[in-house]
Amino acid sequence: MLGVHEGERPFSCKHCTRKFSKLSGLKYHMVSHTGERAFKCEVCNKRLALSYTLKNHMLIHDRERAFSCEVCNKTFTRSTDLKIHMLIHTGERPFSCEVCNKGFTRSSHLKYHMLTHKGERPFSCYVCRKTFIQSSSLKLHMLIHVGERACDSCCKIRSGPGIHRATANRVT
Repeated sequence: MLGVHEGERPFSCKHCTRKFSKLSGLKYHMVSHTGERAFKCEVCNKRLALSYTLKNHMLIHDRERAFSCEVCNKTFTRSTDLKIHMLIHTGERPFSCEVCNKGFTRSSHLKYHMLTHKGERPFSCYVCRKTFIQSSSLKLHMLIHVGERACDSCCKIRSGPGIHRATANRVT
């Protein structure tokens, strides 16, 4: 049987060109198209797309928040999260773009930024074919198609329609 080690990817997404070696990979990927959040935290009612992300989320409620920011008193369960948070207060941006010198607090943000220089937009809406640099932007966009309250011009969730409409349609 051919498999993962031979590079076979028999599971294809019907909405885009992605292919996967395992069915579980395809199922995980499909959430990026549907925006479905089937798993609900019983403590805070937050909805999550995958069971393992719910399990990780539950750690927030289970762990002691032993690490506290001396500037704003926000608490964290891990010291690494506090270190990343401190960048907000110091203004430090340790990850810099080699093309335009823009700085970022996280390496993942730099990675997504680099796609803008390459012109890559790997996440595509299967309904209207609009493309996005980040999967999170696609998920937010998908709210338009599933009937949730989202702005037609910027894809952001509306908190107050009058205020949002005034700022979203402003010409700058």
